[in-house]
Amino acid sequence: MQVPSLLKRALTVYREGGGKKLAKHSWSYIKNNSYKIIGDRPYRLIHKRKYGKHAPDSYQLIHIDPEKIDYLLSRRFMTSYSPYASHIVGGDWDINTTQERLMYVGEWEKWQKRVLIPFEKYEFYKSAKSHFDQGIQWKDTKIYKWFVITADRRPSTLNYSSESDIQEGLKQFDNLYHAIQKEGYQMQSELQATARETDSGIFAVPPEHDEVWINIGRDGSFILEEGRHRVVISKILGLESIPVRIFVRHKKWQQTRQNCFYTKSESANQAHPDLIK
Repeated sequence: MQVPSLLKRALTVYREGGGKKLAKHSWSYIKNNSYKIIGDRPYRLIHKRKYGKHAPDSYQLIHIDPEKIDYLLSRRFMTSYSPYASHIVGGDWDINTTQERLMYVGEWEKWQKRVLIPFEKYEFYKSAKSHFDQGIQWKDTKIYKWFVITADRRPSTLNYSSESDIQEGLKQFDNLYHAIQKEGYQMQSELQATARETDSGIFAVPPEHDEVWINIGRDGSFILEEGRHRVVISKILGLESIPVRIFVRHKKWQQTRQNCFYTKSESANQAHPDLIK
């Protein structure tokens, strides 16, 4: 990011939220750029030492049925962990569910602890489904009305921060839906000719980085981390399979993977795409 644009953004954040918010954004910027410089090499070395040949691969893809993605995670791990690596995390993040409605990305900030939100409680998905399946105009959906009501409270650095942004964003979403409907779901390696460089220019990010990000719970469940628009569209279109990148595995699931591979178990879990060698 160029210095003038960086200063302009800092002034915008300061005007909208004061010094405290600027300090928070500044720390986030420094942290994210350090991730870009480091890349995934330190994580790969640590995991290789601990898990051997079953260590996570930051950019290995598996293919899953989008209908098996039952939950979204909020707060997302990408706010605390390097997006350029794959991670193993213990705790109750994969079983701590809520029936509270989630309107859209960004609203996760109201939760102090990571929780799972069922897709049927995700208003953007419900509104998109009514839009495409029933022909309801976006302006008549609950999500559009919520976008308009909350636009002045949403930072200008985020999407849908004005009515013109709302209309343009939903137009782009419609275009993506029709492109996938007509041409099929394309992998990022098909859409990107070459690996792109990070802003730091230190290392190249492979196309697989930009696939849908999935977390796997202790029981092998699929939990959405990033790529909500594509997953929403895939669910509505009834696609049978999409490529995903595994961002976080629960510590207990990693143990299951190792036990399965070491014992060459022929259990039902072998059908899980993360257990196929």
